[in-house]
Amino acid sequence: MPSYPDVQLFIDGVWKDGTGGWIPVLDPATAEQVGRVAWAKQPDLDAALAAAERGFAVWRDTGVFDRYKIIRKAADILRSRADDIAWLITRENGKPLA
Repeated sequence: MPSYPDVQLFIDGVWKDGTGGWIPVLDPATAEQVGRVAWAKQPDLDAALAAAERGFAVWRDTGVFDRYKIIRKAADILRSRADDIAWLITRENGKPLA
């Protein structure tokens, strides 16, 4: 089984801690802390919005075939990690993995 990772913020191509610290992720079935997620505050949100605006300027000028290839690759990666993702989601929801 995969371990539940500490989840940072991904802003402008960089993984970083949130300026608000961390929020625990608890398994509601056991109350056990299974991980942590970064707590985004206003400075993080402002940085993310600015990065998204810059990113959209590039994306809108990207040709449809290149967009298709990027989205297809993202879907392939997601499918290849489906079992690990399912385990993590069921853990944070406190449910058994059927």
